[in-house]
Amino acid sequence: MRLFLIYRLYESVEERLRLFREACELCLVEFVPINSDTVDYSDLPTINAGDLLYNCSDGSETLESILLTPEIVTFYIKQPQIVCNNSDTVKYCSRAKQFSCT
Repeated sequence: MRLFLIYRLYESVEERLRLFREACELCLVEFVPINSDTVDYSDLPTINAGDLLYNCSDGSETLESILLTPEIVTFYIKQPQIVCNNSDTVKYCSRAKQFSCT
């Protein structure tokens, strides 16, 4: 099992990352931090069924929306098609999964 932790780096987020990393070590869960400001959107990680996804900061909603699938574990009761609020600087972008080159 892996925890994919989405974040943007700003004040107080470093402490969150440290706490999540330590919790994962204690629980024997692989910790996979993903900085939404620097991640390569053309080469996103594959999240498998049963893996965990959590967005621990503001401004990462577009990346979270792209990575959401019904098979992964999140805190959502019913997973949304897209995550949106007014803090995401790229909230008007379409999800990459919706496009096809064929």
